[in-house]
Amino acid sequence: MTIPFPSALHWGLIVFLGFGEFPLNTVVFRLFGEAEFLTYLMASTLALIIPVIGLFIGIHMRHAIPRMAGNILIGLLAPITVGGALYAVSLLRNTYISSQFSAGAPMASDQGRLAWALFALNSLVFFGVLAASYFAHDPDEKLDLFHKSLTSLDRKRRAVRKRLFRIGTRINGEIQAAKSHIEQIRSLTRERVAMYRQTNIRFRRLLPPPSFRRGPEFPQLDWWPEASMNSENGASDGR
Repeated sequence: MTIPFPSALHWGLIVFLGFGEFPLNTVVFRLFGEAEFLTYLMASTLALIIPVIGLFIGIHMRHAIPRMAGNILIGLLAPITVGGALYAVSLLRNTYISSQFSAGAPMASDQGRLAWALFALNSLVFFGVLAASYFAHDPDEKLDLFHKSLTSLDRKRRAVRKRLFRIGTRINGEIQAAKSHIEQIRSLTRERVAMYRQTNIRFRRLLPPPSFRRGPEFPQLDWWPEASMNSENGASDGR
């Protein structure tokens, strides 16, 4: 079962992570030495874009991939991002402590590690929004399961309908062919009876019997009913 996530908590978490992303980006962009206005502009842009992208990807995952696959993916990403963020915090703490003993300037060898640490923190923000959006956009788990089951049954029903349509078409064709064949036999029988009566009357001295005035009689046949083709998607109902 997917963990339910209240909508209010979902949006509150997104806003909180967005505000938390802003000072982190501000510290990074100040290293470029640009004006304070540009620093705040770039930091706020990233603070807005990262949560928004995570929001849409989380919603897309919730509705585009199977529920089990989404849960497994979230379960795999959670320890990776959280572990990376914990390592980043530990690295930043150690770098800060080391800088206090080296005239306040971090060592050059730590620049690459600091970059990965900032990447890990941004990844944590992104994953937090993604996971919250994934869990928040399923207000009714049972309804979602019923909808997927109904969709699956509808696909199976259409496949069965197509098969029934083909079978019904063949049955109707066989019935029509049998009716046509019997009608040909009856027509031929009428011709032979008419020829016999004409020949009989020609050589008969008396008047023809009353039966000659009636057409040949055939027994009533009990036909199979034809399959109906008027149902949805052109499928056969069959009776």
